[in-house]
Amino acid sequence: EKPKAATPAEPPAEAKAKEASPPAPAKGKGKGKGKEKGAAPPPPMDAKAKPKAKAKAGLPKAAAKGEAQAKRELSKLKPLGWQKITDAEEGTLWACSGDGDDFDVSRSTLEQIFAWGTGQNRLAKGRSESAEEAKKCLTTPGRAMGICIGLHPLRHQTPYSIREAILALDQAVLTEEATELLLTIDAKSQQPTVLPTPEEIEAVRNYVASKQDLDLLDDASKFLVAVHDVPHLKDRLTLHQFRTGFTECVDALHEALNTMSTALHQVRNSKSFASILLLVLKTGNVLNDGTARGDARGFRMSTLMQLSNLKQVEPAQQARDPAQSRDASPRQNSGGVSNLTLVDHLVGIISEQRPELLNVVEELQSVPAATRVELDDTGRNITQLRAEVRRIS
Repeated sequence: EKPKAATPAEPPAEAKAKEASPPAPAKGKGKGKGKEKGAAPPPPMDAKAKPKAKAKAGLPKAAAKGEAQAKRELSKLKPLGWQKITDAEEGTLWACSGDGDDFDVSRSTLEQIFAWGTGQNRLAKGRSESAEEAKKCLTTPGRAMGICIGLHPLRHQTPYSIREAILALDQAVLTEEATELLLTIDAKSQQPTVLPTPEEIEAVRNYVASKQDLDLLDDASKFLVAVHDVPHLKDRLTLHQFRTGFTECVDALHEALNTMSTALHQVRNSKSFASILLLVLKTGNVLNDGTARGDARGFRMSTLMQLSNLKQVEPAQQARDPAQSRDASPRQNSGGVSNLTLVDHLVGIISEQRPELLNVVEELQSVPAATRVELDDTGRNITQLRAEVRRIS
């Protein structure tokens, strides 16, 4: 006979679990390869795990679900940032006092005040959602957003105060910036961004005819209701915009034209400037002698910009002609400065022969400011101003 493998003594609970479980099928017989005939059967499973698993599985599902739901519904309170003392030392307040049993601290009250991210936020979110649902919009969401953006400079005004300002063309309320935003036109649709469209005016009329509560409307719709029946709304704002910027535009044009006129008058009546021009003419005829450009009776003012482009020849070339070296101006020879321009040469001549001409800047005081005036831009601004006057008249 084969010797039986000794099994450890089992406690009564394990014995009952073993009796209740069906007998394990015999292994090692038949087709089992590599199994020794006298091998002992595998040890039985831990009987303690089975009752525990069965007990867990035997819990009512409703009770487990209710426990999980209770944990989820338990609001997490905002923590108090303190430094915790785990062991109260003898003689301190915490060791001598109790746990605060004299006070009744209600968790439900704290949850209502200091809930973190659960019930309190959901309540606030529910209020905001219900408030948004209660608001009605008489236009599309995109249009409503554009209207609110355009009304940002007038955010401290009510819709009906804006209406009164438009009717009275009040410059204190309808500033230049606010008027420009009210008249903004969408580049793609070519429709007003803030002012009501014909479709929105029709929707407002229907809503007003139904005698519904205006407080149920959002801010954009309240503005549409306030201004939808203003006579000639766009023309009023266009006239107001033109009137607001008219004085400033005219003053700027007048200043530019006055500066240009004064500069031209100074140039025409300056004797010093005329003498300098004659010196330039004489010098140019000497330089252009024997060419088609010589023997000139005058030159255009753009020639003055080219005087600095004509530079002195190299010193090595001057050394080849001793006569030129003797006739060179003292300004060129003193200090050995090279690459002097025609302007430098003319200044040297004026300093030696007629130094009083160097005060020409006192006779041309308006010329620097006139050089910054663009006549083409000034002409376009005048043409645009005339067109605006014809359009609103």
